[in-house]
Amino acid sequence: GNNNFIGPIPRSISKLVNLQILDLSYLNTQGPVDFSIFSHLKSLEDLVISHLNTTTAIDLNAILSVNKMLINLDLSGNHVSALNKSSVSDPHS
Repeated sequence: GNNNFIGPIPRSISKLVNLQILDLSYLNTQGPVDFSIFSHLKSLEDLVISHLNTTTAIDLNAILSVNKMLINLDLSGNHVSALNKSSVSDPHS
């Protein structure tokens, strides 16, 4: 289903440090996304940011390097970049 939220992802999400599941799929961000807000979510196990309406490339390395608890990461329908592809093959090693 589509998310009814329109606009940038609120920076206040970064204060939810005990958050374990976050689904922002089909978010209509209408512009660039600051993915650094996810770096504070150290307990995040399930992050769904599929089909974002943004031109911002998602830096997979940045997300995986700070979110060590991630079990599920759904980036489908987005432009994803990985600078070091070897770090993507097994992020928990």
